[in-house]
Amino acid sequence: LVGLFREENARLQGIAANELTLTLTTGPGVEIREIVGQSYVVPQPQIRLWLGDLSRGEERVVVVRLSVGPHRGGAMVELLDGTLTYRDPRTRTMVDHHAVFLSARAETNMALLAEAIDPAVEREIESARAAALTLEAVALYRQGNDLDAKEMLQQAAPLAAEAASRLDDERLRSQVDEMEQLAGELESTEGAAGSGSASGPLPAPRMEQRRAKVVRKAHENAMVNFQAHKH
Repeated sequence: LVGLFREENARLQGIAANELTLTLTTGPGVEIREIVGQSYVVPQPQIRLWLGDLSRGEERVVVVRLSVGPHRGGAMVELLDGTLTYRDPRTRTMVDHHAVFLSARAETNMALLAEAIDPAVEREIESARAAALTLEAVALYRQGNDLDAKEMLQQAAPLAAEAASRLDDERLRSQVDEMEQLAGELESTEGAAGSGSASGPLPAPRMEQRRAKVVRKAHENAMVNFQAHKH
């Protein structure tokens, strides 16, 4: 009965995998410089990422920035090997699945390198970067560092806006709008503290409620960009 209950519960919830862990192993001379929006355990060359649960019909995007040493033109370079480990929600047993092996050909022609850039990958990179910076700004705000949070957003929003225009990405444009709104809210509340306008600042409870709503929305939407995307 326990097994049947687990299987039915997993079916109703639409969970395809529990406790998803991605293990990344770098190739020779390759170093992981950043995993956007993710914390990871060193040392390299093997890093484990905790990704939580995954529902059916969804995909999770992990953006990894690599540093690769010099190679002669035309050489094949081993970049990254990825293995997924997860718990089957029906049987509760652990499953190991070799997810991906990535390699690339070294190229000395810069024009060919520029042509090889995948716009879909670039969109995911920029979206993840904008979400990570938004979450970092929210964390700074919640620690009481309003000024640092505002400056981070003011520096990041124009770069994200440029990427949104270059890639013609509506999702990224929406993220830019939220970054600017959050920065504006932090700026307005900072100015309101010393405001000498005729109308006066908003009452403290109302101002705090408005600020909390903007921060909560920005945090929730940024987190969505690190969660699974529906097919």
